[in-house]
Amino acid sequence: MTKSNLMEILKTFSGKELKEFSSYLNSPFFNKNESILKLYEYVRRYYPAFDDKKLEKEFIYSKIFPGAKYNDGFMRTIMFNLSGLAEEFMAFKHYKEDQYQEKINLLQEYNKRDIKKTFQKTVKELNEILSGKKVRDANYFHTLYKIEDENLSYYAKIYFERMEKFVDSSGMDNIFNNLTYFYLLRMLKFYVFVLNTRSIFNINFKTELIENILTLFKPESFESIPMLKIYFYMVILHLREEEEDNYFGLKSTLEKNVSSIDEETRLECFINLENYCRRKVRKGERKFTRELFDIYKMELDNMNYNHPGKLPHKLFFSLVVTGLSVNEIEWVKDFMDKNKGFMPDEFKENTYIHCLALFTFSTKNFDEALKITSKIKYVDIYQKFELKCLILAIYYELNLEEQFFANQDSLRHTLTNETMLPDDNKKHYMIFLRYSKKLMKLRNNYNSAEIDELERQMKLEKTIYNENWLFTKLDELKHK
Repeated sequence: MTKSNLMEILKTFSGKELKEFSSYLNSPFFNKNESILKLYEYVRRYYPAFDDKKLEKEFIYSKIFPGAKYNDGFMRTIMFNLSGLAEEFMAFKHYKEDQYQEKINLLQEYNKRDIKKTFQKTVKELNEILSGKKVRDANYFHTLYKIEDENLSYYAKIYFERMEKFVDSSGMDNIFNNLTYFYLLRMLKFYVFVLNTRSIFNINFKTELIENILTLFKPESFESIPMLKIYFYMVILHLREEEEDNYFGLKSTLEKNVSSIDEETRLECFINLENYCRRKVRKGERKFTRELFDIYKMELDNMNYNHPGKLPHKLFFSLVVTGLSVNEIEWVKDFMDKNKGFMPDEFKENTYIHCLALFTFSTKNFDEALKITSKIKYVDIYQKFELKCLILAIYYELNLEEQFFANQDSLRHTLTNETMLPDDNKKHYMIFLRYSKKLMKLRNNYNSAEIDELERQMKLEKTIYNENWLFTKLDELKHK
């Protein structure tokens, strides 16, 4: 029984919901079967794990029906019925939490039962509530559509065969507009998801219909609906990456309307802006490194991350790496000190130590940075290779030639055999290994012609992992 559908549902209940469900089952309107209530009152004692040996069906049966012979069919039936009531309870909870749906259902009933005065009063109340809503997303326009649609039905009924009495006052144009806004917002949101998925996995989606619709879309037509502009820009960032105006259009629209955009959409905007900057940087457009840093800071300022466990550890790490790459040393130190405690506990210490190693390296305290790296336990393959590249850079700075070449060779073999890392990312690290190796050889065997050739080769690369450091070391050799 511990692996039954019933237990899976009850495990998700909060303590408060557990008590509410008990009241739900005790109501004869929802449940008239005493056996179901007995079963629930027994199993709820084993919340929240529900994995005790005393939850075997035969044992439970003997406790809730003492003296009765075990009947497996009956036991399965009351388990099934209790599971069904738990599902109904979840649906009921969801329904009650929707502040609009209950009133819209009432509106439909008032209309059906010809309760005219209350119908009109409810329409007015709903419109007043919605007019004060700051976040105007797809659900907002869908709710408006449902109200106006029911209102049209109401007027059509009371002015049957006298259409001129209601066509001007029934909000017919709003029905078209709100339904269109709802559709466009949902369509564009889903299309952004499709485009992001397509950029990660080799999957082909048929999107011709959506693309034909987009040819008619003009963002300036939706100045009063910023959410539509935002999703349109997110789509175009993928489809026409070379048009940088769309990036700045999305960034500007987000900045102007950030307080009226829900948290989920806000985060989606930041992720798409960040991904765009990273794609541009990988193509050698280095000005977008500063843009990426600015977007990370915007995300930090406009998301609810200043609470323990809320700040994503990858954002913390990215802010440190990008901040150091644009030489924001003091800002990075202040950020690390103030925000360490906001990361989830399971990532907090390790992420902070890795960032501390990077920061210490940037201040040229290489011996200390090397000590710090020994405390880092990488949690994914990207952190593994970033850490190993950092250690290589430290060996270079300390002129530990033997350790450098041994680790460089080991890392190259590890990269070659790593199956989880995409080829593009492998190439990213391999280029760093190649040029750092050449720099180390030239450092101790100076040759000006080879240094010039190395500079020529490096400048031909669109992007190199840790390129700021590599070019700094190259300049030092040139002026040796």
